[in-house]
Amino acid sequence: MSLAHRVAAVLGATALALTLAGCSGGASPDPGTGSAAQSAASAGSGQPAASGEQAGSGQSTPSDPADDSDEDLDQGTVTVEVSSGPHAGTHTRSGDLQCAAIGDGRWVVFAPGDGAADEIAQLTVYRISSGIDRTVVDTPYPDATELLELKFGSVLATGDDALSISQEVGGTVDIAPPTFDDAGRPVYHFTATTADGVDLAITAAPSGCPPY
Repeated sequence: MSLAHRVAAVLGATALALTLAGCSGGASPDPGTGSAAQSAASAGSGQPAASGEQAGSGQSTPSDPADDSDEDLDQGTVTVEVSSGPHAGTHTRSGDLQCAAIGDGRWVVFAPGDGAADEIAQLTVYRISSGIDRTVVDTPYPDATELLELKFGSVLATGDDALSISQEVGGTVDIAPPTFDDAGRPVYHFTATTADGVDLAITAAPSGCPPY
């Protein structure tokens, strides 16, 4: 099955959803029931552009080795280092991982689903340039340049088990310099600090993502 057909099948089966944050147009993920299709939504379609596709351009960008199968393109591994709080430490998990390039920014959605109390259940991290021309490039969060939602244990987690960064709650998200794995695929790096001063270092290694 080609990647385009696989993505179309996923979209037809379960649409991803966002809950608009306030009347400003910003948005945050609706946790849903824990599947990848319930973790985030893209502008107009409900999820990031298919792996290897430039968001807003509609053109596919080859970024994967020839021996990658279509079945693996929406899988990957995420590592999150948390500086303080009840989930301080390093957390690594593999599962459904999708990504999109938005101008020079990046949008990563990781949705492995419910797990142990200290496991990542859901992660959305989004960062674009404040100078991006939104009349040319579609963005999933029209009024936001940065957003993060991280949940431990359950996609419905709240309180100490959920960390958020947005215009409404504060905090910052930045893209760190890229690296590449042994197959030459890009590995995404983000750094973030919540409004409460919790520092996060995030590494997302998808099987298929647009190159830097």
